[in-house]
Amino acid sequence: MQASFDDGGNNDGSLICVAGYFFRDAALAPFREEWRRLLKWQRFHMVDLVHGREDFRDLGKPERDNLARGLIAAIKEHMTLGVVISVERTAYEKHVDRLDDVRAEVGSPFALCAMLCLGSSASWMEANGIDPEEIIYSFESGNSKQADANKFLDKVIRTPAMEERYHYVSHSFVKKNKLPSLDAADLLGWEWAQHCKRLTGEEHRPVRASLKSLCEKPHIGEHFDETNVRIAFAKRLLEPFVVPGAHARFARPQLEGW
Repeated sequence: MQASFDDGGNNDGSLICVAGYFFRDAALAPFREEWRRLLKWQRFHMVDLVHGREDFRDLGKPERDNLARGLIAAIKEHMTLGVVISVERTAYEKHVDRLDDVRAEVGSPFALCAMLCLGSSASWMEANGIDPEEIIYSFESGNSKQADANKFLDKVIRTPAMEERYHYVSHSFVKKNKLPSLDAADLLGWEWAQHCKRLTGEEHRPVRASLKSLCEKPHIGEHFDETNVRIAFAKRLLEPFVVPGAHARFARPQLEGW
């Protein structure tokens, strides 16, 4: 498998999220071909597609909507699992950042979300009898989170139980728009950031139709605010001790409850 992760959030930095997709090797080539055919080699960034900027500035809203639906359909056809974890910065600062020993173990908000993505995905695959065999992990390169990702992935390498649990083979950092699977992660991260506005009460509207469509296929989504962020770092601290066969069950909300 290939697992590709992108960091996201909102403009003011009050929300941090990590989103990713797992693809079987056999699905990667047809997914890549379909993704590039739909985009016509345009550089993809979901926020630009939605607002008609950069490579999409010459497309009208109906054309952009049709393109987004096509991209979502391509993701659903080829992906195995989507996962996205978010944390509110105020919650992280209140319960994690002010405690030196906890922060040293949990890591940055990005590291916290990324490790929970890996753990939740491993638990889901185990629970559903899916054998990923081997997984190559990819993260977007060239941003401030690269050192954070390296730090927790190096810990995976040093911990045999974690290496086995995540079926780790290798990890790499890839420039944006070089992997369609990273583009897909960007799309999921943007959708989730919009959904978090609903969760936090910033917006009052139904679940986005595009997110509902994505979640017709397997997705894991969790959001941690001040009321439940302790659960997040408890999971993070316990994750190294959860090994295959332990049948860990982390509670995850259903779409209607998000």
